[in-house]
Amino acid sequence: MKKRKVRILFTSIIASMFLTMTSCGNSPSEHTHSWSTSWSSDETYHWHKCSGCDAINDKAEHTFVTTVVEPDYDHQGYTHHECSICEYSYNDNYVDPLEHHYSSTWSKDESAHWHACIDEGYETLAKDYALHDFGEWIIDEPATETAKGLKHRTCEKCSYRQEAIIPIGGETVANRIYTSSDAATLIVGSINVISKPVVFPNGAYENLKYVSSDE
Repeated sequence: MKKRKVRILFTSIIASMFLTMTSCGNSPSEHTHSWSTSWSSDETYHWHKCSGCDAINDKAEHTFVTTVVEPDYDHQGYTHHECSICEYSYNDNYVDPLEHHYSSTWSKDESAHWHACIDEGYETLAKDYALHDFGEWIIDEPATETAKGLKHRTCEKCSYRQEAIIPIGGETVANRIYTSSDAATLIVGSINVISKPVVFPNGAYENLKYVSSDE
């Protein structure tokens, strides 16, 4: 009789332990799942998870809505996929930002030239910025003993014209005023530019070949 009671007691203890280990919450025999209102998800499925155990509910595959996002000048384009049920999302099919458009005409100031962007809102962008690449000086009006002269040179890239005053008394080359006692050809460089009468301080005219922009 005692052995039978011991066996029954032992069996009851084991059963109680088993129910405790496999149940959710404090009640070993009756558990009501408490499903989260937020979706859990992975790349393929979404589901509601019980807050008191590992059970899941409402598991289903994503229902994706696809939207193509076009690129602009500052951002990549891509395809956006978002589940209409749980809002899980991912992007793919990336494309580069748009390339800017630039004028084929040079913009310029007294120092440099560049191609300006013609896209609306990006007019301050520039490419091919560089300092002017001037050719040789060309004398437009020789100076006299009483009047200044005028010369100009042109950028070989953008055609920007730079003008300069020739001081009274004659043309200055390499910080020197040449007079009629000098040779008939001024050589300070190697590229022939013009051959034109030049007035010297004593009023004499000579046909001199001006061959350099070095001053």
